[in-house]
Amino acid sequence: MIGIFAAEGPNGNWIPGDPNELYWGSAAFLIIAVVFVMKGVPAIKAAMKAGRFDEAEHLADAVLETAPDNTDALYMAAATARHLDRTDKAFALLDRLKRAAPDYGRAFQEEGHLYRKLARPEEAIAAYMLAVRWNPALVASWNALSDLNTQLGRTVEAQEAAAQAQRLQQLPRELLAVTNHIH
Repeated sequence: MIGIFAAEGPNGNWIPGDPNELYWGSAAFLIIAVVFVMKGVPAIKAAMKAGRFDEAEHLADAVLETAPDNTDALYMAAATARHLDRTDKAFALLDRLKRAAPDYGRAFQEEGHLYRKLARPEEAIAAYMLAVRWNPALVASWNALSDLNTQLGRTVEAQEAAAQAQRLQQLPRELLAVTNHIH
């Protein structure tokens, strides 16, 4: 029999269990929750990649019920909300994400995408600048900075951002992936 042979008692103390019985205490719940999140995050990513944003939203909501501060789930939930035109929800999720991980560059990149979608270029630029501050390997942020600065007539800033995006795109994929992972 597979099981956990102890259970948390009413006073928070651990009660030894009978190996012939299966006890489900806090430890068992934690194990189930971790496995659920580990399987849920890739499922959200797969649904998003396939353009199934309603499904991705439901999966993200389920993961966040179990792990409310999971940075990957919060980020993907915010991106999904943006794709579903649920701007208020996206901003609320990004606020949660930035509280959970204040230096998570992708949170600011997603915020930039939202401001860009709302035709608020100055706020988008500010968000993208924070994104590349925390993660200088975010090619999408550098490209957006180049585009937005070009639209606003800021030629020097646009060229600098475009040059940085080009440098990053010339890196081997593996190196770019590691750089993103570090940040």
